[in-house]
Amino acid sequence: MIIVITGGNSFLARHLIPYLVDQGSTIFATYRTADSRLEGLRSLRSVHLVQLDVSDREQFSRLPRQADALLHIAAESVARAGSIRQFISCNVIGAENVARYAQAAQIKKAVYSSSVSIYGDVNVTELEETCPITNPDDYGLTKFLGERVFAETMGLPCVALRLPGILGKGAHRAWIPSLFSRVLQGRRKVCIYNPRSLFNNAAHVEEVSKFIWLLLNTQMSGFAAVNVAADDRMTIAQVIELMGEILGEGIDVKVVPAPKRSFTISSERAKNLGYKTRSVENILRCYFEESVLGQVQAHVG
Repeated sequence: MIIVITGGNSFLARHLIPYLVDQGSTIFATYRTADSRLEGLRSLRSVHLVQLDVSDREQFSRLPRQADALLHIAAESVARAGSIRQFISCNVIGAENVARYAQAAQIKKAVYSSSVSIYGDVNVTELEETCPITNPDDYGLTKFLGERVFAETMGLPCVALRLPGILGKGAHRAWIPSLFSRVLQGRRKVCIYNPRSLFNNAAHVEEVSKFIWLLLNTQMSGFAAVNVAADDRMTIAQVIELMGEILGEGIDVKVVPAPKRSFTISSERAKNLGYKTRSVENILRCYFEESVLGQVQAHVG
């Protein structure tokens, strides 16, 4: 299978590409700016790295004229000064350029890396795909518009994965990686809210990679958007307790007023498509242990 992947130096792509290569795929992975995150991909067989800005339609001539599948991961996700223009350029215009390329290259199926951020202010206890989209931030809004681009691209079957915080070696930005990074740096006092609220906003990158491969080997038709999350739940307080257990010491917790309502995520649609996940405790334990080991290895090195 020849697969085109945008955002080759993203966290998800850097884990996904080696997995797809192991399945026998040939990968054309795009990146906008060369950096050290690409080094692990350069030595992989059957991987072709292509420098390309998805917002520039002319640069798509650098990609193969035909391919079997497409994974659109490239996105602007960090707010900067004047960021709305950057979000629109990459997440909306870029999505349109990618979809047009897919049509021209006769790509048979696509997976779009979306986000639960599209929902904005969530006012339900369990988030389903039918929940209203209310006041999303610039990132969430433009990711949703990217979904609409793929939904309206004729002849291109696509599944949009509305992803939660993805965990795995090197994960960053999401709440769990940011919090645990501070704890690993010696800040044993953490601020949380809604300690009794349930949590399942997590997926391990290995499970997401397997799900994407399954989708690419499944008959697709039309457009579908599915939430992805852990199957069971644990409280926020239990998440902090698990951190302390892995570290072998207690963590001082300060409860602060909640800025927004807590919710869990239903991934029933994804499970109906074959998504399989471990328990949220298993996902978190695996990530915490990977992070501690990585810190030890970096210290020894």
